Amino acid sequence: MRHSLRFLLVLLVLPSIARAQADASLPAHLTLTEALNLVRTRGYDVLLAEANARAAAADVTVARSVANPQLSLGVGRSFGYHPSGAGGSATSWSAGVADQGVVADALFGKRGLRISVTEAALRAARQQQADALRMLSFQLEAQYVQCAVANRVLGFAREVQAVYGEVLKLTRIRWNAGAVSEAEVAKAETAELEAEQDVTSAEHDVLITKTQLAFLLGARGPLPTFSVDESLLDAPTPSALTTTNAVELLRVANESRADVKAAVALVESAAAAQRLARRQRAPDVVLSLSGSGEGSGQNALAPPTLALGVSVTPALWNQYNGEIGRAAAFERQNDLELQKLQAQVAAEVNTAFTNYGSSKERLVRMQSSLLGSARKARDLVRIQYEKGAASLLELLDAQRTFISNNLEYLQDVADFRTSIFQIEQAVGKEMTP
Repeated sequence: MRHSLRFLLVLLVLPSIARAQADASLPAHLTLTEALNLVRTRGYDVLLAEANARAAAADVTVARSVANPQLSLGVGRSFGYHPSGAGGSATSWSAGVADQGVVADALFGKRGLRISVTEAALRAARQQQADALRMLSFQLEAQYVQCAVANRVLGFAREVQAVYGEVLKLTRIRWNAGAVSEAEVAKAETAELEAEQDVTSAEHDVLITKTQLAFLLGARGPLPTFSVDESLLDAPTPSALTTTNAVELLRVANESRADVKAAVALVESAAAAQRLARRQRAPDVVLSLSGSGEGSGQNALAPPTLALGVSVTPALWNQYNGEIGRAAAFERQNDLELQKLQAQVAAEVNTAFTNYGSSKERLVRMQSSLLGSARKARDLVRIQYEKGAASLLELLDAQRTFISNNLEYLQDVADFRTSIFQIEQAVGKEMTP
């Protein structure tokens, strides 16, 4: 019955998923905040977790329900009997009602334990729903950063293409003047063609990152036309990260992580299930009240009679040892899962904080010295080349170093922003204001 309820609830949530799929349009300029709001209503993982929580809520309703009483009614006739006198009758009747073990379940606590099992499972399902949003939000944030960086890379690639175009033009002028060889022109043409290739590759990367971002936001048709907010890459470091450490972040994670809370609830559900399994050894008792008769008065073949009955199913042969052992193993399994998760949380927090520190150090070094030095060297060699004091090979080498440093810088920016979101995922709490 529970499986049927879960199946029905999944069917109920499918229209919500279909609506999310149908309404997959995106704003022309999509900010990260708007994207996070959209993923809460369009993300399939979130919607499926919501369906699972609804099913768990239905299980609680089932556990809280009281069994319907069993009613019986019978009519019969005695053959060969000829009633005489007042009250005699050949027609018999019987009626009864049984409580289906409701009273005994309440007295022995079985119903209360069933409720405890399902309520703990419901708490776990709701926390799993929150955890699905945590995981999906990180995927979205990381993909948003990749999309923004891809736009920056494309812009830089176009700038480089323009520079190589100017170099090629200048080289051809100097070749016409007899100042350089035809080989120099070929080298400049090759560099310009490679720059065109880089632009094409960057345009491809922009489309791919946008496609993946749109997928996370529920787009299932043609790729919507939208842009992302690149200013996110230049946002300041959250103040909360400048005054914290791994120990403090781990403390917050153990308090905030929804998957940890879900695992705790599953342990509680398993413990209640084991208590319920042990309680099954209490006999199943059914109370009944019945009445029967055939005629009435002193002349009746069977005067109206009222009877109170009790039926007991004692645990003689089946001591429910298998059920108890399985419940104990399930509780142990959930307890180990909780311990494993707590260790995993610690590893995720330490890894995220380490990645944050390392990426921040690389980014600061790149911004403070490497990037400026590469640009200065490229510009000086370019001036020298224009004056004939440097060769094309020296200019191309300086330009390639400049390009390499800029691409590395953009990757450092992506790593740094992603490391902040990684900390938020590991901690289970937003760190940005």
